[in-house]
Amino acid sequence: SLQVKEEELLGVDGTQMKGHTLLLGWTPVSKAALQELLLQGRRVAIMTRRQESLAEIRSFITSFIRETRHSTGRRLSMSRESDVFVAFGDYSERTSLALLNIHEAREAIVASDDDARNVMTALILKELCPGLRIVVAVLREQLKETLQAAGVTWVISPSEMGGRLVSAAALQPEVARAIDVFTTTAYGPALEQFLVSEHSPLAGRPFDEAARIIRAETGAILVGRAYPATTKDTARRDAAFTVTMDPPWRPGSTPVTTPSSSRLRSTPTSYFPGSGSPPEGSDPTGPPPGGAASSRVPPRPTR
Repeated sequence: SLQVKEEELLGVDGTQMKGHTLLLGWTPVSKAALQELLLQGRRVAIMTRRQESLAEIRSFITSFIRETRHSTGRRLSMSRESDVFVAFGDYSERTSLALLNIHEAREAIVASDDDARNVMTALILKELCPGLRIVVAVLREQLKETLQAAGVTWVISPSEMGGRLVSAAALQPEVARAIDVFTTTAYGPALEQFLVSEHSPLAGRPFDEAARIIRAETGAILVGRAYPATTKDTARRDAAFTVTMDPPWRPGSTPVTTPSSSRLRSTPTSYFPGSGSPPEGSDPTGPPPGGAASSRVPPRPTR
């Protein structure tokens, strides 16, 4: 019936997705984030407070997936339209968030154009799902400390990051171009992070030695390591890591580690053993999770 169709378009029945990413708010920031999530084959649950945006979001998803597959030939790794759920609701309210099956989500991106609502939403998510990785985009940089103190995993100021890139483009254009390439998966794998398990051949090796092994075996370049920072808050396990770019500024490199297990599709499974099944929504043709923070140098894109 017409009512059932309308309810379906509004997403009032919710979703039973698992291992998905929450994308809250529909703005230029969230639109750019959605593109990257789709390119990585992720499942995404989107909520907007503007009912008129629903048709725009669905149209964008359809056209982006179709055009990207046609132009690049991406098939296995990219999301399908069925991997994306879109709903209308106020994500700063618990009842609306329940539609997105938030307790089964892997991470949340809060990126509306209202800083106050972003803060409120992040705090509610932290209360309902203490272990959820939460990324918040804010317009006012002053809110960073408040959100970080509340346990938000990462706080981004798009204007600040955009300003840095603009400055780099003016002063060091090739550096800016490299940043642009490495921060998107549109050109293939770029920067990725991995967990080095205790059984990995890389475990316990100095940084330089691990870098040589990875370079020789995979062609990837090891650019940094992350190690646990001092914290008593176990709910902040994803945020409580310090990242160091190597080669180090002081002697005595530590073993390579990273805070979470992502996937490097070009890395042999023998060096990065994982356990269990791959995360939902991931590329089943790639190796299991495990490995070290690495970078594969992508081919220079033609623009």
